[in-house]
Amino acid sequence: MSISTAPDAKRAEARIELLPTQQPYLDVLDALMEGTLSAFLYCVPILENGEVTDFQYIWGNRKAHELVNLNPEQFRQTTMLQLFPYFRQTGLFNRYITAWLTGEPQRFEREHIIGDSVKWVDVSVVKQGEGLVITALDITDSRQLRHQLHQQAQLLHNIVDNSPAGLVLYEPVLDTAGTIVDFQYVVTNASNARTTGRSVEEMVGNLLSVLFPDIYAQGFFDQLVGVHQTGQSQRVERRFQGDQLDVWVDGSLVKTDKYVLFTYQDITLLKQQQLALADQAALLREKNQALNRSNADLERFASVASHDMKEPLRKIKAFGDMLYNEYGGTLPTEALDLLKRMQTASARLMQLIDSLLEFSRITNDSDAFNPVALPNVLHQVLQNLDVSISEQQATITVGDLPTVLGSAFQLEQLFQNLLANAIKFRRPDAAPIIQINSLRLQPDQLPESCTYLTSTVPQAAGWWQIQVSDNGIGFQQQDADLIFQAFRKLHGRRQYEGAGLGLATVRQVAQNHRGTITTWSQPGQGATFTVYLPSFDVAP
Repeated sequence: MSISTAPDAKRAEARIELLPTQQPYLDVLDALMEGTLSAFLYCVPILENGEVTDFQYIWGNRKAHELVNLNPEQFRQTTMLQLFPYFRQTGLFNRYITAWLTGEPQRFEREHIIGDSVKWVDVSVVKQGEGLVITALDITDSRQLRHQLHQQAQLLHNIVDNSPAGLVLYEPVLDTAGTIVDFQYVVTNASNARTTGRSVEEMVGNLLSVLFPDIYAQGFFDQLVGVHQTGQSQRVERRFQGDQLDVWVDGSLVKTDKYVLFTYQDITLLKQQQLALADQAALLREKNQALNRSNADLERFASVASHDMKEPLRKIKAFGDMLYNEYGGTLPTEALDLLKRMQTASARLMQLIDSLLEFSRITNDSDAFNPVALPNVLHQVLQNLDVSISEQQATITVGDLPTVLGSAFQLEQLFQNLLANAIKFRRPDAAPIIQINSLRLQPDQLPESCTYLTSTVPQAAGWWQIQVSDNGIGFQQQDADLIFQAFRKLHGRRQYEGAGLGLATVRQVAQNHRGTITTWSQPGQGATFTVYLPSFDVAP
């Protein structure tokens, strides 16, 4: 086995012997290479049985010594694989052999590992004489910068592509006279692809006039031209129709360098909802106008009907009274009974007409609201019911009552109907006992069935809970909703007189005042009616 550092051992020895005589030239070369940023190395192959097994470093400049962290003497005593044993596994060593055997230059970037230090170098390998001249430039900083730029570019790409907003970067296309005749898609994203139904690949590089000729002709092209020429940004809220599109967008056009950037949100669903709401509002206005006309007609009808119906009734009753007073003693018993029935029916019809007129007025809700002191209202109601209270020996206890915003007339009807019912539906074995009290609640203290009031009257600072309780005959709790229906009566007409509109009027008054009414009862245990009315710190 023979080992040499050149194809011919004698020639290698001769060359090494000549090196001292060439030292002045090498010193000049060192001086020239002193200020360069690149590492220069010269190495010769180590042959074993004619095959290259390593490369011996012969010379290197200061940068080369710094790169491998060796002084000149150590450098000349070191081989390539001693410094970089991993070259053989990575295939780099074969590239050095190829350069020496074929004379073909090699260029590559590689990691340079010396101990714990890792650097990236740009390497050029050229065969010179019997050895290799290696140039290595430390590109660690630029490599890191490129890596950072790549990461930033990738991050920007991810942001753009995953943005919910549509994005398009347009580049103007000029004719020979320098006039803008079209715009080319330079960048776009997935959101724009979803809106337009065209893929990103289909759009990038293509022209606006080719992809969307209808939109091009609808003024969007002119907007792009205006932004590019003036540099002034424009708000874009418009509908794009045509080219298999029907979308609403809200965005902006901004000039950036030689491009125009268009970013937007697809607001099609929002616009559809707005248009649907506008249609519903228009329909609601029409229905409200029709309802107002109907109410006005009903009010006029009620006024005419009350006059036209009550006048004949008054005559019927008057003639009946005259007949009874003048001829009652001479009439047969059967005729007298029929006369009494006629008088009772006419009186009941008169009461029904009066109740309907009252209910109609309250339902129309045309009264102006003002501060109303409920103690004054109760005082008037007690005066109105004075005869019934005395006849039935009713005991009425009134607690502290507030001042509320409302209609004094309507609130009087509310309490008068509640008290009249409490007196009417008394137990046969006990005189009526009625209690009226109030309590102020915070919005979150409303019972569950009434919590909806907080959304219908959000400006209310609180709620007044006003209760009217009696010891009367009561009713089944399952009928609690039925008793507030117009003309709904739980008892026969012969047992208890009335038109069946009292509690319907009470509920209507409560609703007119943006409140509600609830009730609780059991047969034989009386009933409690609870009215909830809003409380305002400042009148709305």
